[in-house]
Amino acid sequence: MKAKTLILSGLASTLVACGGIESPSPSSSMKNSASVSEATTESNAISDVEQSSPRGKGHGGGTNIPYLRENHDHYSHYSDVSSYPVQMEINGDEVYWDILADSEEGAIKLAEHVEFMSGALHRGQVPRSWDKLFVLEAYMHDGIDEVVERDGQRVIIYKTADNECGYAVIRAHASAVSNDFFGAGDLTGDYSAVADEILSMDICAEYREGAEAFIAEQWEPR
Repeated sequence: MKAKTLILSGLASTLVACGGIESPSPSSSMKNSASVSEATTESNAISDVEQSSPRGKGHGGGTNIPYLRENHDHYSHYSDVSSYPVQMEINGDEVYWDILADSEEGAIKLAEHVEFMSGALHRGQVPRSWDKLFVLEAYMHDGIDEVVERDGQRVIIYKTADNECGYAVIRAHASAVSNDFFGAGDLTGDYSAVADEILSMDICAEYREGAEAFIAEQWEPR
């Protein structure tokens, strides 16, 4: 509940509360670059991606949810390992994480998760279809670009959007990742109220009708 309150209260003064750190992004000279879309998912309720929803049947492994939940506190800022939990950083219209895992296995598991969730969106699936924020991101994903780079134990995840509405969505998502996942290993938070706040903004006016129709069709509240 605290994390959701942080996001909602920040909407009044910024696009979306994020706790981000204004900072230049790291160099893009990392190895193993791949386009990705990451989304937090509940470890025991990912039915819309891998199990019960017809559009969400799994296409192989890669979510690594049990591992990530158990090891959520094994990740830190690459440049400041004493800082916890890992927070997103902001460079202009780019949101990114620069993460150091405790092990190369941990880095691989995180990168695989991000890549798997990207594949789910590109297959027309809606990860966390019970959370309106993630349904909204699925609707906006054509205007969102994600890249993950890994080098040994280091993982950098970049997200940008080609419009202000999409940018508000990825910042809200990033806040959920920082506070819920890295902060507590909690993958069950529901940010539907945040999605409603974002859609009410003037920056989302041209997307509102289509987004609301998509949400009406795809949202499966718990």
